[in-house]
Amino acid sequence: MYIYIVVCTGHQALKEKMTQLVSTLGDSQEKMHTGYLSAFPTEFYDRVEASKTVWAPYYTIHKIMAGLLDQYAFAVNDQALQMIIKMAYYFYKRVQNVITRFTIERHWQSLNEEYGGINDVMYRLYTITVY
Repeated sequence: MYIYIVVCTGHQALKEKMTQLVSTLGDSQEKMHTGYLSAFPTEFYDRVEASKTVWAPYYTIHKIMAGLLDQYAFAVNDQALQMIIKMAYYFYKRVQNVITRFTIERHWQSLNEEYGGINDVMYRLYTITVY
């Protein structure tokens, strides 16, 4: 993994750029006051939850979360870990809301959309934060 190489080789300038990128994304996330961070408006997730067609927003979330998790795991960036925890909690609340408002079956139906590796990144996050 490229991030791991940066840490192992001591390429400080690149590590500083990565840290600045996480910091800038963190500023954007804080302005939302919800933990949400994405290139998509939250309405895209409303559409997924309503079983309407929308282009793979969870695929993108998976990529953002995986990148933040790599920043923590390989570049020891604690801000990245806090950001991904906020994102996981945000999406946990969304899933809970769908189940409460509709049914567990509605949530399962929404899983027919493209989710990328969201389950993998959530598992990785769990192993880091629970153990």
